[in-house]
Amino acid sequence: MVTISIKKLTPLAKTPTPGSDFAAGYDLYSTEDYTLKPLERKLFKTNISIAIPNGLYGRIAPRSGLAFKDGIDTLAGVIDEDYRGEIGVILINLGSVDKKISAGDKIAQIIFENYSRAKFQDVAELPSSVRAEGGFGSTDVKKAEVKELAPPEGALKAFHTIVENLPGKSISELYQKGGGVPIKKRYSEEIKERQQ
Repeated sequence: MVTISIKKLTPLAKTPTPGSDFAAGYDLYSTEDYTLKPLERKLFKTNISIAIPNGLYGRIAPRSGLAFKDGIDTLAGVIDEDYRGEIGVILINLGSVDKKISAGDKIAQIIFENYSRAKFQDVAELPSSVRAEGGFGSTDVKKAEVKELAPPEGALKAFHTIVENLPGKSISELYQKGGGVPIKKRYSEEIKERQQ
């Protein structure tokens, strides 16, 4: 467990709280009254600032109840470890009716997650991958593409017809005579040969 230092900027501020003992997120509270109209977005103040420990960042996430019942979602939402300003929550009303937000209401949650520092290196070529440059749905499997890979209709039946009409030749004999893949004998036949 990590310790997060918190500074309350006004008496209206509330310390973030988990919804249960094992909740990943900590609820953030509004400090203002406002009615959010459909498709409107607004920055709500929480009147708190925090110091996030090294190696973590805070992710602002929507609350499932508000999202499901009212269509309220959050926008943006990365709080860097070196940010010391007030935590703000951008809400957007994706529902079809007004949503009244009151001071003290839970409006979002903050989840503390690990992150890695990265450095960028210029290269002439990138390592190859199976996906390569495919994007925007390139990994979706389409039935039409699978059909193109299948053998032409009737080809397998025609092959078997030709083989069956060859005089006195089984598929196994043809494979063996042509130096192809040998057909494995049945287990019962191998046992009989060992007993002789």
